[in-house]
Amino acid sequence: VLGHHHPKSRGYLFPEAFLESPSDVPPESWITAPREARTWYAPRYSPDMRPLETQVGRFRRGGTMLVVGAYRPVPPEADSVGAEPTDSDSVGTEAPGLDTQKSGEFGIQGEPYSALFLVPVDGSEAIFVRGFDEEGVLTINSPPGRYVSGLEVVDLEGKQAWRARQGVAQLPLVPGLVDVSDLLILKEGAPLPGSLDEAIPHIRPGVRIRKGERFPVVWEAYGLRIAEPVRITLGFTSGRPGFLTRVGEFLGVLEPDRPVEVTFEDQGPDRVQTVFRAIQFELPDLDPGEYTLHLRLELAGRNPVITSRPIIVE
Repeated sequence: VLGHHHPKSRGYLFPEAFLESPSDVPPESWITAPREARTWYAPRYSPDMRPLETQVGRFRRGGTMLVVGAYRPVPPEADSVGAEPTDSDSVGTEAPGLDTQKSGEFGIQGEPYSALFLVPVDGSEAIFVRGFDEEGVLTINSPPGRYVSGLEVVDLEGKQAWRARQGVAQLPLVPGLVDVSDLLILKEGAPLPGSLDEAIPHIRPGVRIRKGERFPVVWEAYGLRIAEPVRITLGFTSGRPGFLTRVGEFLGVLEPDRPVEVTFEDQGPDRVQTVFRAIQFELPDLDPGEYTLHLRLELAGRNPVITSRPIIVE
């Protein structure tokens, strides 16, 4: 048997645990690491496929789903999962027609192209929006449903690309029930926004946060009654939530972990509408590692609503 292996080959399939439900793949779990699977290859248009720092959030807009994705390429020197160097990577060797002098923080040689994809799990046609910034925020509207999302940046001239994929799911809101959007973390020093539109330009690309950093956290709530009292809790737990975590499981795990948390009282709007909230948050003195930021809304006579955002403390 004669086989040919490209030295920069990577595995591109998602973890086997999500075969039955790809839309449940959480952030930073679909990793295109080298030599990790039986099916790996190197795309001709981009043998160098690197990670992309992202933060993806789902929101409701009437009967549609708004997906917001902030992204930032990982610089080549920071990519620790690159393939082993080969003779073709040595100094003094260059591909025909390519400028070996890389420009900018991310080493992009030509014009960058970016895109946000939503691929329905039922196999129907994908929805996408394109951009031309190496770092930024893309938004897209789609019908509620189950999707696999992809954020990508490609440098065709330099034959390199950055990619991040995860599941995205949203079902139509049942009348009489309350729902909450995903949490979004804004950049350090960003002004406290009064709406999601004001927050979008300041969304942090990625979820890496420094100890003691101060930053805004934003979300939206849907289905609150007029002037309905709401008890809101923001707290941290160690590690990342499993993709099957549900409200009951979270409530059972939250108290024993004794997370650092802050609780305050709020109330519904003076008329029926989407409620946008933003607060300034300071990261407590946590050891470096993986944590989960939780938001819990408690309403009298109704089930609590919880959303979570994995973060990395540096």
